[in-house]
Amino acid sequence: MKPWLISCVFVAASLAASNARAQMTAQVGVEGDASDNPARAKVVEELRSQGYDVREPGQVQEDGTRPLSARLIVQGRSIVVRVIVRRRGHYERREAEIELGQTEEEQTTAALRAAEFLRVSLLDLGAEAPARPEPPPTVLPFEDKPKPMVRHAVHKDAPLRGPGIGMYAGGALGYSTGGFSAQPWFTVGLSLPVATSVRARVFGMVPMAAASSQAPEGELRLSTTLVGPSVGWAALRGRYAELELEGGVAGVAVSISAQANPGHWSENSTRYAAMPLAGARVMVLPGRFRVGLGALCGTLLPREEVRAAGREVSTWGGFVGAASLQVEVALD
Repeated sequence: MKPWLISCVFVAASLAASNARAQMTAQVGVEGDASDNPARAKVVEELRSQGYDVREPGQVQEDGTRPLSARLIVQGRSIVVRVIVRRRGHYERREAEIELGQTEEEQTTAALRAAEFLRVSLLDLGAEAPARPEPPPTVLPFEDKPKPMVRHAVHKDAPLRGPGIGMYAGGALGYSTGGFSAQPWFTVGLSLPVATSVRARVFGMVPMAAASSQAPEGELRLSTTLVGPSVGWAALRGRYAELELEGGVAGVAVSISAQANPGHWSENSTRYAAMPLAGARVMVLPGRFRVGLGALCGTLLPREEVRAAGREVSTWGGFVGAASLQVEVALD
């Protein structure tokens, strides 16, 4: 075979291999803030330098002719990386959110982390990814601040995990219909998870002051102590907070003391009853410590009646409502 013919065959084979590699280039759509946004431009520049085929929104093919669909959303102060790969007739997904930071150096580091997460996700899902570039050696000063880290890398169907066993304490202010004033409680309890979104609690509410009521016969003072179990369900759960609905029952000790006016008989007594409870709370989830703001309501069975001289003076427990503020610490 003649030398020029061998050269032509070699060039044609090289072009064919180049086209095959181009067809397998990972296509990445970048969207979010305006295209002239410095942070978005930094992300696009980094992806192209690593061999990705960067496209505008809507240009990434998802009709099955390409095995890969990946999106980077540069919005505000973060980058959201979404990788979707079709395997064996179904789609698998990887997702992460990376903080951009404030300075140009932090944005460059965030762009590098986004590209690295994209590459690792593609390899993990068995898709084609550009070879990892060798970064130039850098020496960082000792006083440099830590760089933004990937905060979440969650599978499509993986629920966010709530806290484990916890102990909480706080205060509550309750009011009941029937003529008595509001009563403050000190609250304490223990909580533990029993399912993905369900928690069991044992709680206690100890009075910090007595509720009072005035009548012609004298002054009445009433203190209530509540102890019991409850079950909470996380109806809504976000990255930083959750809304929990709760139901339970409490045993109630009702202590009544009377300071009678002259000519009337005074009595001190303690009685026991049960109180079904229902409530809701919003828990902020920053980490080991959680802060909760809640509300609950219930009714005392049977309702407590205070009588004097043959008539009903006051009642407590017909309808009880309370607002609470709690701090919970994880024990595990």
